Amino acid sequence: MKITRRNFVQTLGAAAAVTISSGGVNALAGTAGALFSNSNTLFSMNAKQVESFVGKAFAAKLDDGKTLDLVLTEVKNVVRKANTKRGYSGECYSAIFKTRGKESLSQGVYEMRTAGLNEFSALLVPTGRKRTEFELVVNHLKR
Repeated sequence: MKITRRNFVQTLGAAAAVTISSGGVNALAGTAGALFSNSNTLFSMNAKQVESFVGKAFAAKLDDGKTLDLVLTEVKNVVRKANTKRGYSGECYSAIFKTRGKESLSQGVYEMRTAGLNEFSALLVPTGRKRTEFELVVNHLKR
């Protein structure tokens, strides 16, 4: 499933409406899971599997159709004791990407691809003012 910035926001709006009207967080998690459940993407992998892609180039498709190469530089496990106390289990991690030069991106949803994985859409968030390093958070937490 291809997700553009526009339908990503529209889908999240629909998910929020479902959450408010019936079923709370679990309904939202189910909707978001349907959005991102695509076999053989970063979203279907655990942190250890994603670590095998460190050092590889990922192409992020820009609005004008051009692509910008990003390199996966690091995979960090995100562990919060509060999640366990609240009854959540599973894994959460962040993947850190860097541009190869001085090129930068704005925060947004980009179609990503790399050898060995299916194309997927991901929200990339800059981690610094230069906008040359980005974080993608993958959350496999559940109750």
